[in-house]
Amino acid sequence: MNYKELAEFYKGKKVFLTGHTGFKGSYMCLLLSRMGAEVTGYALEPNTEPDLFSRVLGIVNGRDESTQRSERSFSDGSELYGSASPVVNDAVAGRDESAQRFGKSLCNEEKLDGSASPVVNEAVAERDESAQRSGKGLSNEAEVDGSVSPVENVANAVRGESPQKSERSFSDGSDSESSTSTLRSIIGDVRDFEAMKAAYAECDPDIVIHMAAQPIVRESYRIPRETYEINVMGTVNLMECVRTLGTKRVSVLNVTTDKVYLNEEKKDYRYKEDDKLDGFDPYSNSKSCSELVTHSFKNSFFAGSDCEVRISTARAGNVIGGGDWAKDRIIPDCTRAYLKGESVTVRNPYSVRPYQHVLEPLFVYLTIAMEQYRDAAKQDWYNVGPDRSDCVTTGELCDLFKKYADGFTWIDKSEKNAPHEAGLLMLENAKIKEVFGWKPVWHIDKAVKACADYATALRVSTEAADKELLHQLEVYINEI
Repeated sequence: MNYKELAEFYKGKKVFLTGHTGFKGSYMCLLLSRMGAEVTGYALEPNTEPDLFSRVLGIVNGRDESTQRSERSFSDGSELYGSASPVVNDAVAGRDESAQRFGKSLCNEEKLDGSASPVVNEAVAERDESAQRSGKGLSNEAEVDGSVSPVENVANAVRGESPQKSERSFSDGSDSESSTSTLRSIIGDVRDFEAMKAAYAECDPDIVIHMAAQPIVRESYRIPRETYEINVMGTVNLMECVRTLGTKRVSVLNVTTDKVYLNEEKKDYRYKEDDKLDGFDPYSNSKSCSELVTHSFKNSFFAGSDCEVRISTARAGNVIGGGDWAKDRIIPDCTRAYLKGESVTVRNPYSVRPYQHVLEPLFVYLTIAMEQYRDAAKQDWYNVGPDRSDCVTTGELCDLFKKYADGFTWIDKSEKNAPHEAGLLMLENAKIKEVFGWKPVWHIDKAVKACADYATALRVSTEAADKELLHQLEVYINEI
């Protein structure tokens, strides 16, 4: 995996990215913008407080565009960030320079017409209005990787209206020849086929990355029907866009999950790509269905040797990183407790998961999409998970967070009669190593340290956290 090669490939490429306002999607926006891609993002508004996407807009603008929504508090009204803490990682204070170097590649210097203009995300300013149009009836309880949040009442989801749009441009200063990239943020629902079709047609993409989802296991027990609608029909709608609007070569990647497999929790067993797909809970099973939908469309409509549509799926493990504020995820829970000076309660401390930093799978996604665009033989189904040594229990993850976040504590509080969640899940990653020459860049210790460093920076200010995030991106890219 080579960053320079990726940047050269994505420079000027048209990318249709669903779920761009979610946790992984926000990081992907940063990466693609830095590479000079022309990105059309399609998703609902962020549904956590705070949310990373608003912080990303602040970063690319070179100032705080997040509004009070991202600066505020938890549902109980307590202060989120607080005053500057004396417990500060020394590295935070020295990161202004590196953040400015990296951030310059994301700052707007010129509009496409050449006139000077700041980067403004109209979607932020119009949030109240667009929330009414694209899902005021949507649940705000759980972060959704693709910002497609569960609908409490489907009748509240407005259909047939033009989605909200905003556009901003970036100047990429990462090399000697500056390139201009754009990010168009379209606020829309993946279940709304006509709105998605219009956005897709306008983009006319070279690359399609589908990350929109309802990704929370426990939430899927509460709203199973909506989970299936989002994760299955959202995939059908996207594939139908590809089928009916395709006029040129396009590389499509459907991002699913490690939980698509029939998990028998065999000791030391790592699931391979040809193992049976049959997730247990509504979330996992809906993602198994999403895989099968993708397979069916590929076999039915894009199977010819001369077909210019290349399709793969990526089954990623549990991703962690600074800026995730989802409900019922361990790192967000640790971060919230740490900022409040409280202990976090852990309901499944002995569950083993394939944890990996969010940048790990994102670079694999970009690699898969690039390689299959160049060579149709590379399209396939891929596990994207860490090495066996990085598969740790949730309790061990908390211990690592404690190691790097001074004063953090956690409590073992296993829940009786809790909804079923797998106790053991690991992925075999030999295929991506063999096909793409991939290897993990940040192992579990460094991945958790990055999360703790971000949380520590948040104790100082949101601006310090932004600088920490940029610093981590730069360090990761330099280590590829």
